Amino acid sequence: MVRDKKGAVAFDWIFGLTFLFALGLLYIIFNHAITDNFKPVIEDMIPDDAPAKNDVLLDNTEWMSYWNVIPILFLFIVGTFWMVSSLRRESI
Repeated sequence: MVRDKKGAVAFDWIFGLTFLFALGLLYIIFNHAITDNFKPVIEDMIPDDAPAKNDVLLDNTEWMSYWNVIPILFLFIVGTFWMVSSLRRESI
């Protein structure tokens, strides 16, 4: 199938924007669930007299800091896709 170069780039950009919107929406939904529901429940399940409670809380905070980097990763991946798709050459 041979596509026009302008049409192919436009399709890739529309696909990328749609994919970025969907990923952003999923991140918002999961971020709300994790920060408001799962994290407090996990922290409340640990008994106060547990010897490793502070270690678990620190590990949980560390993993949540990784979770906050996910939107930047999404932007990098979709941006790379846009650059590669707009720079590649197809036979016309």
